[in-house]
Amino acid sequence: MSVGNDTKKIPIKILISFDAEGDIRGHYSFSSPLKPGAIKSAAFSKDSDYYIKVIQIQPYIKDEKGKIIICESALIKQEI
Repeated sequence: MSVGNDTKKIPIKILISFDAEGDIRGHYSFSSPLKPGAIKSAAFSKDSDYYIKVIQIQPYIKDEKGKIIICESALIKQEI
């Protein structure tokens, strides 16, 4: 997950997530798989002086060995 303060540029600032594994840069894993239409929340930290205007999310899954597989055709970019 990355964010930016200019909607005309690709967001490149990486957020830090807080989950059971500790601080993780740029990604967040939910405890159970998300289903279509499901709403979940995650906690992230950012610099206090950084104004977020756009967020970009790259979904991924983990295979049976825990390897991350990027869902390349599902990149989500949203202005805030």
